[in-house]
Amino acid sequence: MKNGNVAFLTTAFFFSLPLSFAQAVPQAVPYVGYLTHANGIPYDGVTLEVTAALYPAASSGQPLWGPHELGPVTVNDGIFAIVLGGGASPDLDLTLADNDEVWIEFVLDDGVKITALSPRQQVRSVPYALVAGNAQQLGGIDAAEYLVHGDAADVSSLTVNGKPVVDAGGGWVGGKLPETDPAFMASAAAGITAAQIGQWNSAFGWGNHTTAGYLKTETDPKIGSTQTGKWCVGTGTQIICDQTAPAGGTGGVKVINASNYKQTTFQNGDMVRIEGIITVTQDYQALGNAEGLTVVGGGFLGTAGTEEVDLGDEVTVFGATFENILLDGNSVRFVNCIFKGNIRLPFDAHVYGSRFSAATSGTQFTIGVIHSTEIDNSTIKRVRSISDSDINNSTIAGTALNFEVVDYIANTRISDSTVYLRSDSRFVGNECGNSLIVIPPETSSGVVISGNIFDGLLEGQTEVLRVHADTSNFRMIQVTGNNFTIQTGDPRSIFVTGTATGTSKLQLLLIANNNFLKGGKAIEYTSTAYTAITGNTTRATSLGVSANATLQLSNNFSF
Repeated sequence: MKNGNVAFLTTAFFFSLPLSFAQAVPQAVPYVGYLTHANGIPYDGVTLEVTAALYPAASSGQPLWGPHELGPVTVNDGIFAIVLGGGASPDLDLTLADNDEVWIEFVLDDGVKITALSPRQQVRSVPYALVAGNAQQLGGIDAAEYLVHGDAADVSSLTVNGKPVVDAGGGWVGGKLPETDPAFMASAAAGITAAQIGQWNSAFGWGNHTTAGYLKTETDPKIGSTQTGKWCVGTGTQIICDQTAPAGGTGGVKVINASNYKQTTFQNGDMVRIEGIITVTQDYQALGNAEGLTVVGGGFLGTAGTEEVDLGDEVTVFGATFENILLDGNSVRFVNCIFKGNIRLPFDAHVYGSRFSAATSGTQFTIGVIHSTEIDNSTIKRVRSISDSDINNSTIAGTALNFEVVDYIANTRISDSTVYLRSDSRFVGNECGNSLIVIPPETSSGVVISGNIFDGLLEGQTEVLRVHADTSNFRMIQVTGNNFTIQTGDPRSIFVTGTATGTSKLQLLLIANNNFLKGGKAIEYTSTAYTAITGNTTRATSLGVSANATLQLSNNFSF
């Protein structure tokens, strides 16, 4: 496994305060995580041998538990689930309860390479759950001294606090007892508060059903927030049974769909799974009320194309589809997502391994990074950088206000497309087929076009690179180290046009060390911008220019 890393791990533990019944808590904890390559693309359809260990610190230290082999684990869409303790590994040791912090470390074996993932991930709430499930002592007496379920007890009578409750004949004589749980109150878990357990929505006192509600059917471990008939909901003043479970009751993993997304609330760090595409008819802000969410699957579809969905801050979105929607948020990462129709991405959004399909991005916010992404039949109006991607039949930036590539396009395959370069843009190491690169008059500062391969003209166009010099802007443009190949009947590879304006005509254009193959001419120059053409090589075409007051030639070769 090369460059593997676990990113944005979200644990999912399911606890419940004892309400109207008591259940044994196993010494095992489920764990859900998300596994990606170093470039942000999730693993999919692979089976790994997983070894896990729990430590008291983020680095170094002796393990509290493990390392233990958990057997083969299948990863689908980046998501994997394991159980710590029980089954393939020993039960979790109660010594974990003595540690305020617990950190998990994974070692993965794909059959080729064994990789220890770093950094360790902090696991919360495990010690509390273990102590709650198995108290170390009861009233200062070791638990082994007490009767457990299934043990036989032979006593002549039973008293509590000096009062008889069971007589010698086995009859109940104790009257009505208050609704308390002395076993729980004696355990170390009795002091747990809602503030201490980040995965709980809230905590209530024992027996407070009016506020907390309770589960009617304790034999149904798969009850979810969309199921009815198994939950008694507390309203604060009464109890109403046969209701839907309260939203967000899964302790860190939320599932939303078209029927419940408006009612669901979120906490910082939640993992949110979207079931299906949710059609929105108005702005949706609930996700934006939390930070650090991990959003998986599904997506949002706007009806008028003006609806806003706030994704929140420090969010990672995996495998979602967005169409005709305005997205908001801060520091949002999209991985394996699809964008369609009129789309506004959040400011400085980072897009990895995704696809723009017949999409048009807005100009209100600049897309930060587009990496390893397919842009097909789309218009990207404003972007900071594009790298290692595929652009087909699309337009990048433009001549209108705020239509620009702010930083660079690099190592990208471009076909049947038009790219506009403005404001210190870099166009480096790209493979361009039947495409047009334009430096418009609106361009200011510097533009560098270097190390690219240009093969063929865009249909209906007469050059590969067009430089508009009809401007008074100060500009320095470099076209160096490129290979231009066009057909014999094509007019030219580079066209420099326009009369420079302003008293000083502060434009410098360098065309150097390029190779030109075929076509009517390599360069056509009908401008007054100061230009140097040097060190170029032509084959089966002419250089196409002669020196004049603003154009200097040197060391160009023709074969």
